[in-house]
Amino acid sequence: MKIEEKKITLLDGVAATLNAVAFTLADVGDVFLCPTPVYPRTRNDMLDIGGVDLFEVPIFDEESLEDPCEMRIDLLESYFQRAKQEGFKVRGVILTNPNNPTGKVYSPHELTQLMEFCKRKNLHVIFNEIYALSTQGQGCFTSVLSMNIPDLDKTHFIWGFSKDFGLSGFRCGVVYSHDESVVSHLQKIAMFSAIPAPTQMLINGILSDTDWMKDTYFPTYYARAKETHRLVKDVLDEFNIPTAYSGQNVIFFWMNLSKFLEEKTTQEERKLFNKFMEAGLYICPGTEMLCHVPGWFRLVYTLPKQEVQEGLRRFRAVLKDIQQRQLQ
Repeated sequence: MKIEEKKITLLDGVAATLNAVAFTLADVGDVFLCPTPVYPRTRNDMLDIGGVDLFEVPIFDEESLEDPCEMRIDLLESYFQRAKQEGFKVRGVILTNPNNPTGKVYSPHELTQLMEFCKRKNLHVIFNEIYALSTQGQGCFTSVLSMNIPDLDKTHFIWGFSKDFGLSGFRCGVVYSHDESVVSHLQKIAMFSAIPAPTQMLINGILSDTDWMKDTYFPTYYARAKETHRLVKDVLDEFNIPTAYSGQNVIFFWMNLSKFLEEKTTQEERKLFNKFMEAGLYICPGTEMLCHVPGWFRLVYTLPKQEVQEGLRRFRAVLKDIQQRQLQ
């Protein structure tokens, strides 16, 4: 697909883009179906000002070893009907791909199934591809912008610089939409969420240096990510900790720490989270990621090598202490 400049809207961060899209596509009280687990700020970004909520679709199946977050259209259909029965107006579906926190990368077939479902139901679909370039060069990711789109006017793309370029403080988000009326409305909102000119100049300088990005930045990013990925994977293997996916599709592991809980409950999950915090670690519990299955945690590994090594030392210490207590 040829990218057309007139279809691009820039706002100060992906949070601002989600807020603007909520304002543009829906009314207060409407909902978007959202496969979970998912980054919880997605809800706040659409709800806090725009008044548009997520209707959670718990797609995660920990018993499915092959693909625990497989796109299930039957489940979307079921929750679409449930939302309507509860009196909500469903405006669309929002999907983060690659997914945070699970690391799931949706296949072209799954993306096509989702778009065709939305077309049948006359729904918008928002693809948040904020981790699009963080798959360590594996070639496993397919952007919706490279696909045949069944309903152009109701398919919208979001991306930002905060993850793939580590520039969250720059506050630069992108919306790409084919619907002229949607673009017009987004651009009016963008007047109140403008990116400062000095930031635009800096980002333009980065993007203009394509040789540096191709030959230096991304090879260095991927090499460092692969090194810290291996450090973490070795420790997870040492404790025989299952993960939903390889962890190479994004910048974190989605791992099952259920065996370190006294009971598989959200209360026990919180206790383990607090133990990590006491050790100086922030390892996000699944319930914070809208996960309906207790015991799963997200561990981010793209930090400087020395910090990852120190974090793993503390991580091992917490788990070793729990194991010793379990043996008593």
